[in-house]
Amino acid sequence: MRGSQPGLYLAGTLTDADTVAICEGELDTLLLWQCLQTEPDLRHIVVTPGSQSPHPRAEWLTLLTRRRVLLLFDQDEAGQRGASRWQNQLPDSVVVHWPAAKDLTDYYRRGGSLLDLIQSALHRSPDV
Repeated sequence: MRGSQPGLYLAGTLTDADTVAICEGELDTLLLWQCLQTEPDLRHIVVTPGSQSPHPRAEWLTLLTRRRVLLLFDQDEAGQRGASRWQNQLPDSVVVHWPAAKDLTDYYRRGGSLLDLIQSALHRSPDV
């Protein structure tokens, strides 16, 4: 809508989360959130700036300060550029990669485990 500002989808759930997973799109965000709810130890928060907002806004960065951030952007060129822009602003964040799929939904549909993907990412250092 004219004059509207991009929002951080599901940002209202950020209250006490130590870890935040940022996905590129809303459908990937909802799928990952749903999968994480099945594991009590992995109930991390999942948010997205939406695919139309590749640049992190200052107020979003403030919300993410002092949290572990996992960047799960699409595996195409545009998604990786977006993840890189976010990582430039959040240097301790971890860019998560997965094989043989463009986005998280495609990865899941091909039999990939989102829980295993997140658990693996939580054990990586930011420069991976």
